[in-house]
Amino acid sequence: MMDRNTGHIVCVSSMAGICGGAGLTDYCASKFFAYTLNESLRIEMRHLGKNIAVTTVCPYYIDTGMFDGAKADWLWPLLKQEWVTDRIVQAIQQEEGEVNIYWLQAVLIYLCKCVMSSACFDYTLWILNGFDGVLVDFRGRRGANDPLTLAGAGNK
Repeated sequence: MMDRNTGHIVCVSSMAGICGGAGLTDYCASKFFAYTLNESLRIEMRHLGKNIAVTTVCPYYIDTGMFDGAKADWLWPLLKQEWVTDRIVQAIQQEEGEVNIYWLQAVLIYLCKCVMSSACFDYTLWILNGFDGVLVDFRGRRGANDPLTLAGAGNK
């Protein structure tokens, strides 16, 4: 891509990369890394004058086995895989820098983080049931080679 001076890099991060959540510490950290890596890469490509587009996608929970048991509600329902993939293709075609699937959620998070203290932000998440409590019944995908399954921990 660098030699050809053309291309498109897409990274699927998560709203959890923008906003932490209970029971998601390692997941949020990895998605924050993906988010900031791609943001830096996008800025670097512009700085270098490269014609390489960079898109970061921040969905909410997608209806896959990975989030089996995640609690959804009327405001933030689980996303359908097909819809998310169609939205990613659209973002590539339009060379969007960042895609927040639930734009209202992103606006609330960004505004609240900029305006509120951390205590107010935490309380707002709790009221909106954004990330706080979403994974109370989370089971996730467990396979035969899963370390928790092998250790006999099973599901909670």
